[in-house]
Amino acid sequence: MSYTTYLKTERGQRELSFLMALRICQFYKMDLHEFISMLSDQELGRNELPIIKALEKRERKKAAVSKAKVIDIKTQQVVPGARR
Repeated sequence: MSYTTYLKTERGQRELSFLMALRICQFYKMDLHEFISMLSDQELGRNELPIIKALEKRERKKAAVSKAKVIDIKTQQVVPGARR
């Protein structure tokens, strides 16, 4: 496993695959069951990384839409009180 892959996994930027978990256990001479027992309930219960990223993207889009202005095409003026 590359250094960057390991760092991304540590930082929560990449999911730990089963194969990667096995390699980590092999490197540290650790039993897979021992490795699993080290995981907290919070870690086991969290959403998958792609779901987290999709939710964050959705929230950013909502925030951008709420800041958007509606402009009248004819007058080029901002329409007060109009929302997208």
